[in-house]
Amino acid sequence: MSYNKVPVDEDEAASIELSRLDVDSGPTSFATTNARKLSSSYRTGIALVVALLLVGLVHVLVTWNSWRVAIHAPHKVLEDLRQQPDNVEPHLTPSFCRDPNYMMEYYDRLSKYWKFTEFLEGLETWVVTHGGTGSGYLVGYMQGQAGINVWTGGTTHNSNYLCHLGNPAMVELVRPKSNKPILVLVGDFYRAFLSMDRRGWLKWNIAKNIFGEQWCELSYHDYINYNPRDPAGIKAMIAGFSKIPNVVFLKAPYTKESVMKAVQWMQLNHSQPELEQLFEGFEVHARQSNGSEVVPELVELFEPYQVLQRIFDEELPGVWNASDMPPALKQYLAHEKVRGL
Repeated sequence: MSYNKVPVDEDEAASIELSRLDVDSGPTSFATTNARKLSSSYRTGIALVVALLLVGLVHVLVTWNSWRVAIHAPHKVLEDLRQQPDNVEPHLTPSFCRDPNYMMEYYDRLSKYWKFTEFLEGLETWVVTHGGTGSGYLVGYMQGQAGINVWTGGTTHNSNYLCHLGNPAMVELVRPKSNKPILVLVGDFYRAFLSMDRRGWLKWNIAKNIFGEQWCELSYHDYINYNPRDPAGIKAMIAGFSKIPNVVFLKAPYTKESVMKAVQWMQLNHSQPELEQLFEGFEVHARQSNGSEVVPELVELFEPYQVLQRIFDEELPGVWNASDMPPALKQYLAHEKVRGL
């Protein structure tokens, strides 16, 4: 008996032969399967790395653009000021920043550029502090968990300029004229200095507190020389906000109970049972520093606040209304003859 051969394409024959090898070759088949799996895992890993790099690139671009805009605003305002015939050549130099007339005009224009007042009018309450007081966690919880609008619609620029603004004249310039409640978080001064210095923010935050502009940053020594009795502008912040209606002071370090009392006093339309539910998950975190570290520059910066800290520790409640300032604090500020810029 004879059989006719069926013609087979060479590529098909090679494919059939490979299939036979995969089925019959034992260890060779196992190795081939593992190689395919490794190749697939390798491709997945490459794709994941590329995706992470893209996400990182987007984050860098967004951050860079935010800083670019933040830096552009002061330059734009300064450029406008240069067109005014009565002004000196304005730059954010120490001499320019320390001149009340020039800085007030600068800040007035800057506040209009960023629409600070409109931003604050859109909040339920404005939370402001000298920094280093745990305000970030408090604001985050109030906005995210308690549903109290202290941040919605904000930008990094509003945050940078308004969260540490303490200069009384500038506060009066931007504050909500509808007398919306303001929460001022103050106290624990030396540990606040340590916290901000450790993160590299102290000089910036003092500049924002005193001059309303972080680019007016000075050295610690220059802050002390500029205003020896109030180098960080904290006394002026307390005195200035004490003259504004509907301001509640919260002493740092705060407690869950003092935070709830402050929110209740601001009359944000929350009953006590509602507050207890809203702040059920609120936890006061232990500070990273116990205040025992000795940093010579910060010790010198803190020295004018030692008596004030003692008053905070021994004579002030956790919460008080600006309209009912504790006598010990009122007498101290009057004795100090606190000034602003």
